Amino acid sequence: MGIGIVPAVCPLVVAGASGANGVDVHELYRTSLPDIYAIGDCAAFACDYARGTVVRVESVQNANDMATWVAKAIRGDEKPYKAFSWFWSNHYDLKLQTAGINMGNGGTERCILGRFCVPQPY
Repeated sequence: MGIGIVPAVCPLVVAGASGANGVDVHELYRTSLPDIYAIGDCAAFACDYARGTVVRVESVQNANDMATWVAKAIRGDEKPYKAFSWFWSNHYDLKLQTAGINMGNGGTERCILGRFCVPQPY
């Protein structure tokens, strides 16, 4: 569940970075511009856990993980980012927890725990 955002990437696109829905990055989070990285919800990358689909992951945990990975890459420890997407959010007495990326599985998503669960797809 989420509303999504429109990433503010105009300065990078004007400077020549490629991208449509965010800034395109490769597995080390470099953009198409030399020595320019993009992380967080503006970074559009081919995700192994989404069957290679280019996605943007809009979560604090993802942005923090990417920042750590990019800092290591800048220091010379260049390893592809392969983290599994997850996040949680507290809403008063309710907690929302997700793992993975929903790629539109034909209505097979289910609520597996919680007081508002229903047996049919939603």
